[in-house]
This record gives sequence, structure tokens and C-alpha cells, in this order.
Amino acid sequence: MTLPHSLNQLLTNQGEKFLIVAPITNGLIHQTFRLNIDENCYLLQSINTNIFTDPLGLINNHRKLYQHFLSDQNPFPRPLARPLPFPNDQWVVEDEHQRSWRISSFIRNTHTRSAVESPSQAEALARFFASFTLHASHLQTDSWHIPIPRFHDLRLRYGQFKDAIQTDKSNRSNNCDGLIRHLQLREPYIAIYDNMSENEHFPLRMMHHDAKLSNILIDDRSECWLCPVDLDTVMPGYFFSDLGDMIRSICNGSLREESPPEEVFFQADLFESLLSGYGSAMGDAITQQEKKLLPLSGILMTYMQAMRFLSDYLNGDVYYITDRANQNLDRALNQFTLLSQMEEYLKATGRLDRLS
Repeated sequence: MTLPHSLNQLLTNQGEKFLIVAPITNGLIHQTFRLNIDENCYLLQSINTNIFTDPLGLINNHRKLYQHFLSDQNPFPRPLARPLPFPNDQWVVEDEHQRSWRISSFIRNTHTRSAVESPSQAEALARFFASFTLHASHLQTDSWHIPIPRFHDLRLRYGQFKDAIQTDKSNRSNNCDGLIRHLQLREPYIAIYDNMSENEHFPLRMMHHDAKLSNILIDDRSECWLCPVDLDTVMPGYFFSDLGDMIRSICNGSLREESPPEEVFFQADLFESLLSGYGSAMGDAITQQEKKLLPLSGILMTYMQAMRFLSDYLNGDVYYITDRANQNLDRALNQFTLLSQMEEYLKATGRLDRLS
């Protein structure tokens, strides 16, 4: 991976500078580089405009977040990574291949982790992202750029699922008719979302929308959790978005999202810790109506993700990257198995009846 010629010229044309470029390959959305220019260190990214169609809107969001988290009320030990203009004072630069690029400060002496290892760590993770929401929700959202409209809109995702079944572009519905029926039988979950979107007791708040441990920078020496990263999907959302996605991804004991159903097991101890940490950190900010439905957050997000994987399978694998046949079907089966186990646990603990 090398920088485009025009970008390399832009970064080095302000006098003689020593430029070192190191690719960072753990991202799935953007192409990312670490830059060392003289004594300074930066993060350089090409923005995937197939997903984020307004790069400048995305950067303006980052600038607002950065300024907001400079305040004394910042709940984290350090400020967010600082968005920066290029040497030509532009916030977005387009290279000779029509790719859009941005630059920000690189926070040195940090690392990330991917796996939650204990209930106490799960509780801390939930508290971390609840703290993000509590502080970010004081931002004015009138001019906020919505990076992915209706990203966690369960009604929209169900409509896309029905369309995928009807069109069956890849003639695959016969391979998964049982799974299709199981997901259709859970249509009442859509009514829960519809009620949220029409009810003042379910307010929109600023959510990270990609809440996971790997999106937290950790200090190399102290192991202190410093600040969140990957802020592209920050936007208003409902209470279940961040908590539900943490439950969906962390409480699944299978090693991979496409692991076979027999390897899936719901980790109830992590679930309870996430629930406890998020609820206690949000405190009086959540309404009584939201509090009653907090245990259903994981169900709503896991149901939505199962539909999204299966929709993509029926559409011919056009959204999620696959490297083998039936991978999206396996992902959907994995999520449905997790969903079923989650339902059984909530039923056994007397919390599934809150659907009615």
C-alpha cells in the first residue's frame, strides 16, 4: 500500500520534510495510514464514499465532536483525536483516482483490544459508551450530518428483508426457507421499534453506533481506557443501538460471526454486566419506559443483523464482504441461533413478557 502521487506531493511540498508511511490494515471500511512527518505523527485515511457519501459532512461532525469533548465535562482521560486540515488548508483532498482523504492527529503509545475477557470488563465497556452518549447528547444536532440515514431503523431493515425475499435475485430462497419463516414470525419486534419512533418517552440521543472494545484507545503503560475512536457513525439514535450491539457482539460465545449454530452460546453473565453497567451509567437520563425495555436491546439488534445478513445472501452478497459461498447465510444462522438463545434466557428470567 502506497500513497497516491498527488497526495504524497501535497504532504511534502511545504519544505523539505522526512515522510514515513506505514499502512494500518485492521480496518474494513477505510484505507488507513500512519504518517510520520519530521517529529509529528498523523492518521491519514481515504474515506469509503460508497458508504459515506458526504466526506466533508463527516469531517464537520468530527470537528464538532472534538471541540465538544475539549470541555471540562469530558468523561474521558484525554481529548478525542483532533481532525486537521491538509497543508493547502482543505479538510478533504481528492487524489488523482477521485478518492477522498482526511487527516487527523495520531495518538501515540496506545493500542486497542478486541475481546472482552470478564463480566467486570463488560460492565466497564457499557459504562464507557453510556458516558459517551451522555456527554455527546449535549451537542446541538440541528446541523448534524447524518452519515448513514436510518442505520438502525428496524422498520426499514424489515422492509429490505421482505423485498429480498420477493425478488430473490440469486435464486437462493429455497436454501433458507426455514430461516426466512422463523424471522418472519418475529415481525412483532418491529412494532416495538414503531412505538419508539412515535413515542416521546423514547428520545433520540447521540449514539456511537459502533460500540465495541476495539474502538477504544488504551494507554500502553497504564492500560487506562483513554477515548473512543472510529466516530464516523456517531448520530442520533434510540436507546437500544449501542447497548444492543454490545450485547449482540460480546455475548456471543462463538469465535466467529459465521461459526456454525452448534458453536453459538449465549453468555448470560456478560449480558447482565452490560445491562447493569449501561443502566447505572445512564442513571436518571433514561426514561422509565426505556428502562423497562433495556433487556430487549440485544434482541432488537440481533434480529436486525440476522435479517441484514440473510437479505444480503438473497441479494447475491452485494453488501458484506464474503470469501466463500454461503458465508452470509452462515452469518444469518449464527445470529438467529444467538437470538433464540437470548429469547430463551429472557423468558426464563421473566423479562420477555415486556414485549406485550
